[in-house]
Amino acid sequence: MRTPIAAIPAARARSIRSGPPAIVLGLLFLVGVPGAVWAAPARTPVIVFYAAETTAQAAASENYAILLRALRANPNPTAASIAESIARDAKEYPAAVKRDSAIVLEGARRLGIDLLLFTNALGIERHYVRYRASIRKAETRNLPELPEPASAVLAASPLSRPDYFRAALNEIGALYPPNTVDALLVTLSHGDRDMAMMPRVFADLTSAGPIDFSAELDDNAAREARPDWAAYRGTSKLEYWRVLSEISAAFGVEFPVVFRASCESGLSGWREYLAVPASVGAFAHTAREGLKYDQVHYSEAFAGYEPGRQWTDAFLTQLTRDGIQLDPGRMLWLGPLRQTIERMYPGLFFVPLLAWLVWFGRLRFRARPLPARATPPIRGAGEAADKIA
Repeated sequence: MRTPIAAIPAARARSIRSGPPAIVLGLLFLVGVPGAVWAAPARTPVIVFYAAETTAQAAASENYAILLRALRANPNPTAASIAESIARDAKEYPAAVKRDSAIVLEGARRLGIDLLLFTNALGIERHYVRYRASIRKAETRNLPELPEPASAVLAASPLSRPDYFRAALNEIGALYPPNTVDALLVTLSHGDRDMAMMPRVFADLTSAGPIDFSAELDDNAAREARPDWAAYRGTSKLEYWRVLSEISAAFGVEFPVVFRASCESGLSGWREYLAVPASVGAFAHTAREGLKYDQVHYSEAFAGYEPGRQWTDAFLTQLTRDGIQLDPGRMLWLGPLRQTIERMYPGLFFVPLLAWLVWFGRLRFRARPLPARATPPIRGAGEAADKIA
């Protein structure tokens, strides 16, 4: 459902009740307590740009070489198409993230907004970039050292891991006072209906042994039947929201906008809907569609302020122009409801048509003229005449 920008709050609504504070201030004035002033801490807007792009290390890995060699040797035309897509992704995706990172950094400078910039290329070195608007300076900072992953696939894509995602957002708590940050979160990655962030090649073929690629290319193969080497690796959609919930609870961070820039990034169902924290003001996603590398124009999205508008409005406006779906937090239930109806009750879509046909049929039936009835003879009159005769 496409939601008008005016209907999307720039941050989660905060109620302001004037009654109790006014009474307390009045009492303090009466008892002679001078200079008592309460002020909520100022909120600091922060852009968090988190990109789990394909890395040069992944593209040069033995895992990629095994997969591409097997796909190109397979007679199935689908295999050749997949091999071409993987090779193209290894070049185009990192180039797109490098371009967009520079655009977002320049946008933060122009807007005078702090930026935390994370990419896989930086993450492999345990680095990220912080732009401080107050001093107009970008600095490289260190991420904490985390345990090595069990799979070499995630070693080449550290930002796909949920623990790295948590560690990155924990930096907000280390850099800003509690309950002061409004974070516009953008996460770029590959994804699917259950995974929020994952590498383009998530399977670990280095330990797979002989593989029947014809069977693996079968779209009808059950996901539950995947062997261990082909299991999905990365951050699931449920883990994604769990991290945001933890960060909100620990540091009081609000997320006025969360944009999950990946394929099929919409809510997967009711379970994921229930996992979305209340600190999320609006959720931008691709529903069940794909996403092109150059589909979102970040230069226009971070173009600047306009009089009377919130700092997130230009971003949200550009996302709608780029074909991204926007849902305010209070309307997120519509996605799972639509999926439930489509999956379980497809006939309900025809109920309005059926009701109209029934109504129209009854109307036509009532409008038909009734056939003329013959007047029955009056019995008894002829019999009486015969008797008189």
